[in-house]
Amino acid sequence: MSQRVLLVEDDASDADLLLHFMRRAGPEMTVVHCRTLAEAFATPGSFDCCLLDLSLPDSQGLVTVQRFQKHSRTPVVVLTSQSDPEMGTEAIRIGADDYIEKGSTSPSALRRVLEYTVERGRLRRRLELAQRSFGAIVERSPNGLMVVQRGRVAFMNARARELFDGLDVGANYPYGLDAREVSQGRRILNLTSSATDWQDGPAQLVVCADVTARRAEDERLRHRESLLQKAQRTKALGRLAGGMAHEFNNALTTVTGHAELLRAAHGELVEGQVVPILAAADHMRALNAQILALSPQPVRELARVHINDAVESARPLLARALREGVELENDLAADAGLAMFPEGELGRVL
Repeated sequence: MSQRVLLVEDDASDADLLLHFMRRAGPEMTVVHCRTLAEAFATPGSFDCCLLDLSLPDSQGLVTVQRFQKHSRTPVVVLTSQSDPEMGTEAIRIGADDYIEKGSTSPSALRRVLEYTVERGRLRRRLELAQRSFGAIVERSPNGLMVVQRGRVAFMNARARELFDGLDVGANYPYGLDAREVSQGRRILNLTSSATDWQDGPAQLVVCADVTARRAEDERLRHRESLLQKAQRTKALGRLAGGMAHEFNNALTTVTGHAELLRAAHGELVEGQVVPILAAADHMRALNAQILALSPQPVRELARVHINDAVESARPLLARALREGVELENDLAADAGLAMFPEGELGRVL
């Protein structure tokens, strides 16, 4: 695999030796040589590795590493002198990937250092990309995510900060880890806790879901179900009442019919007994009508009815219902007009 190496070295003899070693390391290695840090910053293109001298005309010491890393994320191998080997260790501590002592390296050692540095750089970039991707997923999660360690909040994503307004990293966690549902302002939060590891020890991952809308919908459904059950019970009672009322009406018809027959057969002799019977029957019929009102009534379509026509149609039935000697006469207004009734209902009322 080809590699692009940036060599930043102002000493001509050191630079020539390193260039010679890298040419011997393989033809797949491309080297760009710069003599100052400013020249390196101005060099276009990306590099797999940088060999960086710490004694440049425009930068001296470990600050050179820091300045370079502010400008570029290219992995750095520091070039140190044999008289100061601790400089390389200190450079690694502040961010360099490795170091080479000038005058004590070889083509194979240089190649090995460069290959390891390039591979570490690739792995680091992949790790950083994975961390950024995972961080974006965590921050955009619709649920709040918190890490609780030793009773304190060690981490919160954006959604958790929104749900727990006023709570921040470092604060005491306000709920027990066994809490399942809590109120936070006007919100109802469902909490799920599970064991995890965080930095220097065990911790608890708390997932927070806003279930306010779900709980409100559950309450609406329970209310509707309660209303439906009440309606079903009322309907059942109405059917029972309707059946009983119809049976009672049949019995009342028998009673009033026999009372009328008794009156017709014996006249005034039984009038005193018949009148209370009929009055009681009328009272019971009125009560029965109230009970019948509880029964479910079928929905009937309304139609335009000529009032005079309906009265004339009911005349024969009404005439037969009257006693002998009683005549029925209709005095109908010419402008009686129309009325809206279910079919046959006006005749039944008459």
